[in-house]
Amino acid sequence: MSKARILPAAEVIPHASQFLGSIPDEDIAHAALAAAVGAEYVISNNKEFLRSLKGKLGFKCVTPKSFIKLQSETESLFKSAPSIY
Repeated sequence: MSKARILPAAEVIPHASQFLGSIPDEDIAHAALAAAVGAEYVISNNKEFLRSLKGKLGFKCVTPKSFIKLQSETESLFKSAPSIY
């Protein structure tokens, strides 16, 4: 797992233009940040935001509840898999 760091605005702002007009204005900063860091998942309770972002840049758009379910299913798969060691 990588260490968290503060991302300068100069690294986030260039990503904002690709979302203009396609997602709600109040969510552009969130989408630009996700794009800047190469996020795999965007997790939000804002269903309009998730719908508008779905399929863009390969993000998997899920609610917190769905993400927790997905994580627990993944953990179950690892626990039930035969050990290779």
